[in-house]
Amino acid sequence: MPLVIADKGHRQKAVLSYINDAYSSKNERKAAKNFMKSIWKKYPVEWKEIDNVIHIRFKTSAYNYHSYGVDLTSDELNKLAEISTKINVYMNNLDRKGDQRCLSDQHYDITYDSLLKVLNGETMYANMAALSSREPDNWPADDFKPLIPSWIPEPIRSKIINYFECYPHAYDHGYFHFFYNIDDIKFILGIAPTHVKEECAKAHTAHDNHDLVTMFKRLGYASHFMEDVGIPLHTGALLNQAMYSVDFNISTFSLNVNSNEWVHHAYEDYINDNWDNGYKFHDIEKNNVYSPGKERDSEQMAVELADYSSQYSSMVFFTIYYNKDNKDYYMNDTVLKTITENVVRETSTKEMRMLRHETL
Repeated sequence: MPLVIADKGHRQKAVLSYINDAYSSKNERKAAKNFMKSIWKKYPVEWKEIDNVIHIRFKTSAYNYHSYGVDLTSDELNKLAEISTKINVYMNNLDRKGDQRCLSDQHYDITYDSLLKVLNGETMYANMAALSSREPDNWPADDFKPLIPSWIPEPIRSKIINYFECYPHAYDHGYFHFFYNIDDIKFILGIAPTHVKEECAKAHTAHDNHDLVTMFKRLGYASHFMEDVGIPLHTGALLNQAMYSVDFNISTFSLNVNSNEWVHHAYEDYINDNWDNGYKFHDIEKNNVYSPGKERDSEQMAVELADYSSQYSSMVFFTIYYNKDNKDYYMNDTVLKTITENVVRETSTKEMRMLRHETL
């Protein structure tokens, strides 16, 4: 039911647009939209903080924190539940077709689960942010692709596109650590925490403009970059990942140039394969309970998460690199399993605190 609780402006327009998509019958769409308009007019909406959790509720004359308002009639409650369920079914099926998983599904799951806990089960905004959290996967490659002339022959054009999908992407979505022994100097390459800061600022602006749709979309973007710096190969072992190996094939008298980029993809495949199956890393994230901590600036929390995950980067890289032809070894490696459990749990914790900080 929290799905249909929306204040005036863009938020209500969003719910009405979801009704358009969720209902196949024209008459049902019209009736549902008219009903929602009457409910919004009759019962104002307010946000309340109760026991460190944000509640979005209908405000009634006899307000009850643990219900949706004692003034709502049973018919109104039933109708709200029907519309909310209808939209929920539609949105949960949106962009989640088929059985194949990709890393963007982990972005969806972590964002959705984290925001659901922070907002105490408010599914509409959790789903909205979670769907948006997938979009940055294509940044900044989407900006470069239109600039690459179509007349460039293949496979050269594809290789150029792959470059922009790889190295600028690593800079955009990472926060790589380079340590030097002299006075513990640390050099950083990457701007993912900056993206967290920028997207949270845009979310604040949207909130000030009473535009919760854009607010949670921007929080979805911020969540994506927070989650990225929780991955050890987004925060360390960059030089190892960027190195190329050259093999000379004497029989064909040719050179084969290979990148170590495959290690990064292999680790993402490892997480995918064990997200809902195998080690079930998703359960670790889903069962991680939100606990109030020292709430800080979101950019700083992203930096702290990057510092945490980077300590594991070399171990993750070499465990996979030295077992390229023995996948079963690293798939069953207990150290790699423990590392992944640790970073998934810490990512979940930092993300919930970020979302908590930004939704107050």
